[in-house]
Amino acid sequence: MALIGFDEMLGMLKTLSDEGRLSHGILFSGMEGIGKKKLAMNLSAHLLGLRQCEDLDHHPDFLFLEQKTTLGVEEIKKAIGFVIEKPLFGKRKVLLINDAHKMNLPAQNKFLKTLEEPPDFLTILLVSAAPGRLLDTIRSRVVEFTLKPHSEDTIYHALKDFPEEERRLAARFSGGSFKRAFGILEDEELRKLFFFPEKIFDALSDGNRLKLLDYAKEYGKDRELAALLLDHLTLWLRDMALVAHHRNTTNLYYQDRGSVLVRHSQILGRERISWAQELIEKAQGQLAANCNPEILLWTCLLQLQEGINL
Repeated sequence: MALIGFDEMLGMLKTLSDEGRLSHGILFSGMEGIGKKKLAMNLSAHLLGLRQCEDLDHHPDFLFLEQKTTLGVEEIKKAIGFVIEKPLFGKRKVLLINDAHKMNLPAQNKFLKTLEEPPDFLTILLVSAAPGRLLDTIRSRVVEFTLKPHSEDTIYHALKDFPEEERRLAARFSGGSFKRAFGILEDEELRKLFFFPEKIFDALSDGNRLKLLDYAKEYGKDRELAALLLDHLTLWLRDMALVAHHRNTTNLYYQDRGSVLVRHSQILGRERISWAQELIEKAQGQLAANCNPEILLWTCLLQLQEGINL
């Protein structure tokens, strides 16, 4: 997919580079799947005088690091070996680390010296959906650009090759993430998660802690699933607030669940909806900071249940 929504930022970064005012270290942060890596790749191509991102493949002055799980010391040693050698083709070298928060603590400490004393020809680009897991000493040595989620309309218009109803559904529940939108279109299990907040609030209102524990175990076994569940709980609470405070059912995410939302808002109580929203927001931050997903979900659901019983 082409870069969407960040053309203005890319243009600004290119200008800074051309004027010699671009920082040697940049961190692109923001939620998963909004185009952070694509932006970093486009900037890398410009820094190396290339026409397109595809030209970065096998380019000797460009190093891309990425791991599914953990980036360890061995990968950082490889990066250090790359950065100490002068460029082969031009005046610059670029090191791009995707999901930089996956560096473990020893790797981050080893990488820190490179950030503190980088060669003049080096630009370091970090990409992270969880910058809170990076050392403060690393974040203090880079310029951070926080990318905002895309609008529902932007997501909808980007999904040109899918049926109308599916595009609308995926855009509505994408949370501004292209990755999530495509996941919704391609994964039936993910679509089932949309309506899971209703089951959770039913269990909360019934005081059924065994069900809550089962839900925490089921969705706490995977960090991404836990994050998605918290996101959907946020949307459910947002809709609860609309029907509780404004009796507004025209702008709901869960447009066909108006009566259930009213019932749940009455059980929780209007004055406690904002409290519940803050609780979920805090849990999202803790999850991004690498807390155990299952324990976090269980604790959060217990606190919600206790709040209902007050």
